[in-house]
Amino acid sequence: MKTHIAETSTQKGCLLESEPLKQFMGEGFVMVPQVIPLDQLEDLRTQYEILVDRQKVIWAKNRKPDDPPGGVWESSSLPRINVDNVVEPDTADTLEFLLHENIMKMNRALMGTPDIVPQRMFLMCNPVQDHGPSTWHFDINTEEQPPLGSLHKNLVANGPTTVQWNIALYDDSVFWVVPGSHRRPTTEEENRCLLESLRKPLPTGKPIELKAGDGLVYTNAINHWGSNYSSKLRRTLLVGYRSFGGSSFPFNPHYRWWDLDFTKHLSPRARNAFKRARKLLENEVDQIASVYRAVIAKDEPTFREGLNVLHPAEDVQIVSLALLERLAKKVRFDPTGTRQIWQHERITERLTTSEIETLWPKFEAFDEKLQSSRVEYATGFNGEPGGLYPYDMPADYHVEDFVAGWKN
Repeated sequence: MKTHIAETSTQKGCLLESEPLKQFMGEGFVMVPQVIPLDQLEDLRTQYEILVDRQKVIWAKNRKPDDPPGGVWESSSLPRINVDNVVEPDTADTLEFLLHENIMKMNRALMGTPDIVPQRMFLMCNPVQDHGPSTWHFDINTEEQPPLGSLHKNLVANGPTTVQWNIALYDDSVFWVVPGSHRRPTTEEENRCLLESLRKPLPTGKPIELKAGDGLVYTNAINHWGSNYSSKLRRTLLVGYRSFGGSSFPFNPHYRWWDLDFTKHLSPRARNAFKRARKLLENEVDQIASVYRAVIAKDEPTFREGLNVLHPAEDVQIVSLALLERLAKKVRFDPTGTRQIWQHERITERLTTSEIETLWPKFEAFDEKLQSSRVEYATGFNGEPGGLYPYDMPADYHVEDFVAGWKN
């Protein structure tokens, strides 16, 4: 099967009409009919099923003593396969397709930059027995990302720098979203319904009906729901993409891959796309380390210059500073990298123990301000239940206050 991989463009800007971006900004998602060309659908189904069989063997082998014979495959409500972990030459098209022009054209239209690459590449499968609905949630982790409201403000002001795709190999009606919930707080009515049950349809919710080959691109700062994890056949790609050189530092910048060994199975063009992404990632880590050293040295001009590189837009720059605060906290208090965040590991490699210990006190006042701005959520976050979480940045704290805290 020949997969049309997107050429790398040197021209920044949208390559489509502005209508997809308008819809994305208004509703938080865009439907993309037949993103998989009809003449490629059956081949992709076959190759992805080979990956499923490959992963089943691994899960059965790695099962724990109390697990069923199939391990994760039999116990999980949503068996999810890391495509790059099991790809081989006979299944290279499963990864090549993720760089198809049908996808990348839309990504460029939404994020407006030529350098865009997959950061996580999953295949979602149905469970072997019915598990029912999941819970409404945002794909935000409050340990790693700034307050949700600040992400909403940054998205509205500066546009997306990261997007997520669901691409169906077979008809799929599991996914629901709340249109517009990427721009606003949860309403009183929504909270009332969520407090009654996190596992029932919301009156503001919208079911997404994907036909085989269709795609949905959306922001994971939108409230969404897996309505029914049943045993009905499901093979749907879940792929996250991020940009480089965009308006702001992507709020979900880390990667599920770092080692490029899997790319040996790919075409030279696809292999080069991942190699370039790896280089851009290295440069970004170097930039972050430089910003941290400027903070340690109380070097305001270098700090400002570095922050402007990470977040070129004038508006809502505090959100990228908050991302740096989250990362600095992880570097200081999670030295073993329990969540395996690539930025954490790479930043730790670039800073000395003394620098890490000196850095965190510069961010403590900011962290205290964030913790003091908690509000109650009925909806949980990614892997977290509902509870008290910061929604927005403290109104009385800005980049200038951060600088003043360590400059004087």
